[in-house]
Amino acid sequence: MRIFLRIIESVPIYILLLRIFKRVFARNSKVYSKVEFRELKSSNNFLPILLNIDLPKPIVTNYPDFHFFGENILSFRTKDKPELLNIHTKFLDEITQKITEGYEYFDWQLDVKSGFRFDIRKQFNQQNSEVSSVDIKVPWELGRMQHLSNLSVEILSDKRGVEEYKNQVLDFIGSNPVGMGVQWACSMDAGIRVVNLLLSFDLLFEKLKNDQWFCDLFLSSIDAHARFIFDHLEYKEGLTGNHYLFNLIGLLFAATYLEETVATQQWKSFSIIEIEKEIFKQFFEDGGNIEGSTAYHCLSTEIMIYATSLMLRNGFKPSKEYMKRLYLSGKFIADITKPNYDISQFGDNDSGRLFKFLDNETLNYTNILGAFSGLFSDSIFDKYGEKYPLVKQIIQQLSKEVNYFTPELITKITKTASYNKLKYSKQISIPFNDKINLKDVRFISYSDFGIHLYKSKEFYLAISSISNIKMHHSWGHAHNDKLSFELQVRGKDLVRDSGSYCYTSNAKMRNQFRSTKAHHSIVVGSIEQNKWIEESNWGLFYLDRETRCKVIEATEDSITLQAKYYGIHHIRIFKINSTELIITDYCNKPFEININKFEKYSVGYGVLSNVT
Repeated sequence: MRIFLRIIESVPIYILLLRIFKRVFARNSKVYSKVEFRELKSSNNFLPILLNIDLPKPIVTNYPDFHFFGENILSFRTKDKPELLNIHTKFLDEITQKITEGYEYFDWQLDVKSGFRFDIRKQFNQQNSEVSSVDIKVPWELGRMQHLSNLSVEILSDKRGVEEYKNQVLDFIGSNPVGMGVQWACSMDAGIRVVNLLLSFDLLFEKLKNDQWFCDLFLSSIDAHARFIFDHLEYKEGLTGNHYLFNLIGLLFAATYLEETVATQQWKSFSIIEIEKEIFKQFFEDGGNIEGSTAYHCLSTEIMIYATSLMLRNGFKPSKEYMKRLYLSGKFIADITKPNYDISQFGDNDSGRLFKFLDNETLNYTNILGAFSGLFSDSIFDKYGEKYPLVKQIIQQLSKEVNYFTPELITKITKTASYNKLKYSKQISIPFNDKINLKDVRFISYSDFGIHLYKSKEFYLAISSISNIKMHHSWGHAHNDKLSFELQVRGKDLVRDSGSYCYTSNAKMRNQFRSTKAHHSIVVGSIEQNKWIEESNWGLFYLDRETRCKVIEATEDSITLQAKYYGIHHIRIFKINSTELIITDYCNKPFEININKFEKYSVGYGVLSNVT
């Protein structure tokens, strides 16, 4: 009940009424357990795009060692075919006749971490995902088929035969009837999957095109994916999120790669119109994303750069404001990237990506900047295009080599308000092992998103004030990290955010990692910066939206910020010297400084280590 009341407080009443109306008068959904929606034949034709990809040499892939949340892809292998409903078994039997003898199937329903297996004999909306310790994201990650881009590159490099690709695609299509089991439980994952299937198929098209039976089955599956996504869009009145973007890019890829029909034209028109709207709804004017997380910003930005490239190919004429916001979203990633190429992980991090090309480094998102170099002529992105030439080429060919020039933007030093020193104060110094050159340090601020940086080749300080009231109304991916920070000097992390670790599989750990005590601010008794709700899994993606932050003053070597929540008034001053960072805290109530006290660390979703 409490979470319902909180939602009412944070969502305008007309939006709530629209959502209720939509649920009450929702059209009847298909009964997937009583119908076979897969077909062996297809009337569609494939329209290849990536005709002249020049693979960099030497090429390095991580396919044999591809991991999902710390689990190797091989741990999903099984010798047994799935036991489907009778209505779906005939189709599986026909497909398996084409699979190479000795091939080991994937257990697409298995959470390998807990050992729990979801039920392929039940519809997507009947999967029990709230069992204690079970993580539905584990099988989802496998079903996104993101490893296929790595496998495709290995095949093109003659390290593997094309039969392995065919076997895995046939395995998925045969083992996962449309609308059945965990792999169809979220349209977002279906969107990621269809994009990765299409791009990998395009890369291998010359090796696949003569197998007409396989191509027909593949295209029929793509059509079924797009129809499922269109029937189950994750659109919420008032404010959407990354899930809806994945729905849209899935439809856009399918509509672009399949020959034009009434259906594909509908998907194409709809997705282009909606994506153009979403960039203004989901990204602030400074380019930051509305979900309150640096990792989710990278995820949504990756969707937008690939989607925009395909939109341009389809005749889309973007406005200057559209391209400016897209550019700024990429610049945001470049600016929050540390000298060692990791990002600061403020807010949630579920290690989500659209593609996982060649590398799988959890906090390194520079491959997205390589993608930006294919669309924007800018020194910010150019070096990453050289590092990721395959990604750059893909963007260029998807967009028909349209190129944009954008002037450099400069952050102004600001002073917005004065302040009075509060009753209680403490100061701490964090020494550096070597001197830094203060003249090279530049100030960068994304005030809409709420992140402020001081950065040079040898120094990196990022400070969170993520509390914009215009963020997603649940603050579901935000953490209690206000006025917390990350500090790296000469490639060594002196202070780093603890990460996220998990979502629904362990509610206690989920809340620990997003708590005030898990971050590097101050602690006032047991008061959280924003309260959460522990009544259900819904509460694991909700914060009270209590804290308000602002920058009081910023200079070339210092910044003063303010945070207010539940009667607490906190002011924090960061002063950068050549040999140390001095932090001074003022508060109207007794407090403790809480820097480097949380004993756990997660570099990515499902990966846990102790701080040493």
